[in-house]
Amino acid sequence: MSQVSARKLKPQTQPPPTLHERILEEIKAERKLGPVSPGEVRRAKLVFRPLSMSFSFDTSGEVQP
Repeated sequence: MSQVSARKLKPQTQPPPTLHERILEEIKAERKLGPVSPGEVRRAKLVFRPLSMSFSFDTSGEVQP
């Protein structure tokens, strides 16, 4: 038997990342949210209309505001 110091180990290969690890990497790579000025918040609220003001897209053929 040869001495331990004379033995050579096979190079270790990295196992492929697990699904959990890949998902975590995707989450970490996403763009982070930043601060928004109050003016931008007000403009964003103006874009949204209440449901009562939305048009109905039913099949009756009538246009309801």
